[in-house]
Amino acid sequence: MSHAQDRPASNAAVKTDTDTGVRPDGGPPSPGRRRRLAVMAAAGLATALTTATLIPATAGAEHVPAALKGPAHPGAAPGGGDSPSTTQDQERDPDRGGDGDGDYWARHAGNPDEHRGAGAPRGEAEGEDRDGGGGRDRGPVVSVECDPNALIEAMTAANTEGGGRLSLAPHCTYALTANDGATGLPVVVQRMVIDGNGATITRAAGADRFRVFRVDTGGDLKLRHLTVSGGKTASDLSGVPGGGGAYVAPGGLLDVDHVTFEGNRGRGNSYGGAIYSDGITHVRNSTFRDNSANRGAGVYNGASKLEITASKFTGNTSRTWGTIATFNGATTIAKSLFKNNTADLGPAVTSALGGTTDIDKSAFLNHRATSTGGAVYVQDTDLQLRRSTVAGNSALVAGGVWAPRNAVIADSKIKNNVATTGEAGGIHARPNLALQRTEVTGNRALASSAGGVYIRTGDPTVGLTDITITDNSAAVAPGGLDNSFGATIDAYGTNVITDNSPTNCTGVSTAICFD
Repeated sequence: MSHAQDRPASNAAVKTDTDTGVRPDGGPPSPGRRRRLAVMAAAGLATALTTATLIPATAGAEHVPAALKGPAHPGAAPGGGDSPSTTQDQERDPDRGGDGDGDYWARHAGNPDEHRGAGAPRGEAEGEDRDGGGGRDRGPVVSVECDPNALIEAMTAANTEGGGRLSLAPHCTYALTANDGATGLPVVVQRMVIDGNGATITRAAGADRFRVFRVDTGGDLKLRHLTVSGGKTASDLSGVPGGGGAYVAPGGLLDVDHVTFEGNRGRGNSYGGAIYSDGITHVRNSTFRDNSANRGAGVYNGASKLEITASKFTGNTSRTWGTIATFNGATTIAKSLFKNNTADLGPAVTSALGGTTDIDKSAFLNHRATSTGGAVYVQDTDLQLRRSTVAGNSALVAGGVWAPRNAVIADSKIKNNVATTGEAGGIHARPNLALQRTEVTGNRALASSAGGVYIRTGDPTVGLTDITITDNSAAVAPGGLDNSFGATIDAYGTNVITDNSPTNCTGVSTAICFD
C-alpha cells in the first residue's frame, strides 16, 4: 500500500528556506542542488572489614511507615546533585539530596517542552545541541507543511539524497491515515533529523494498525521536540518486531530528545509499546506515558544497547515484562523517574537472560506488580543500582527489587515497599550481592518473612558495607534480614540493623546480628 495520505491536490509538499537555493516558486531544489544538500546532511550520533553495630529489635513493635519527606536541599539533585541538564558548574556535593527524590525527578525528568507555554523558545535559543551529535547540524533545513503527505515526501527525498534535516510546522498534528509495510512513514535508511517544533505525528483515529517510524540498517534518525502518538503494531505475534511508535532494526540508530511517546500500543503478544529496538537507541529529556504492550510498554531492548537519561515513564502498562524490558542486552538508565507503571514482573524495569542493567540517580515510585519485583526485576542479568530511590511499590514477592544474580545496590534508599504474600518487602536477592551505603527502611512482608532483605540461597557471598536496615516488619521472623539459607556474609564499615519487627535477623552470625 502507498504512503500517500488523503489531502487536497493543491497542497505543496515541501517548502525550503530561501537561502538554500530552491526555485522562487517554492519547489524542490534542482538536481545539482540536491546533491549539494546531501553532502551537507546532518551529522550522526556522538555516544576492611570492621565490626558491625546492631541494636536488638523491639519484638512486636508496631510499625508505621514513614511518609516520603521533602528534599533536604531544595533544588539539589538527589544522590549526586546534578540536574538532568547538568553542567560542570552545576555539580553539587554527592551526599546532598534527601528523601524527596521522586518529587525532584517529577519536576526535572521528562520532556521539558510539556512545561513550557506554546510560544516558549526551544532548541538553539537555549543553547541546546539539537542534532545530538558532536556539534550542531549545519546542513540546510527543509520546512515541511502541516500535511502528512508533505512529511512523507520530505522523508522520501531525504532518503534519496543521502540524508537531510526536516523542520515541521510548529504545533501541527500530522495525522497518518495509510501505511506501507506496517509503518506509517517512509523507512529511514539514511541520516535524518526531524525537528518537530512542538508538532505531533499520530496514527489517525480509525486508520489501520501501523507503527509510526521504522529505522532500518544504516538509518540514523534523530527526533526533536515532537510527540509520537497512537501507533499500533500490525502483528500480535511475539516473534515479530513491534514498536507502536518506532522500530529500530539491527544496525539502525535512534536518538530522541525532547520527545513525548503517548498512547502507543503493541498489539496482543507483541513487544515494545512505544519503541522496540534491535539496534542502538538513546533517549534523553523525554516522556513516555500511557503506552502498552506485552513486554516493554515503554521500550523493549532486544539484545542491543539502550541508554536513557533524564526521562519520565508514567502510567504505562505491560502484561508481563515491565516498562523498560531488556532481553540479553545492555541498558543504562540515569536521572529518570518511573511512577505508577504496571506489569506482572518489575513494572518499571525488567531484564532477563543475560546482559547488564545499570541504573543511577533515578526514582521508582508507586508501582504494582501482579507477581514479582514491585519496581525492578532482573533474572540472570547483572544489576547495578546506585544513588536511587525505590519507594512505595508492591508485589506478591519482592515489593521493591528482585535481583538474583550479581547485584550491586549502593548509595540508595529502599523504603516503604510491600510484599503481599511472599518474602522480601524490600529486596529479594541471591549471592553475589553487594549492599553498600544503602538504607532499607519501612518495608513490610505482610504474610511471610524479611520485611527488609531476603537472601534466597547459600552460595557465594553477601557483602554489607555501611548499610542501615531499620523499621521493617514481617508476619514471620525476621523482620529485617533473612539469611535462612546460610549465605556467607562479610560486613564492612558500620552496619546498623535495628528496630525491625518481630526480630532483626535469621541465619546471621552473632558478630553481625544480636537477635
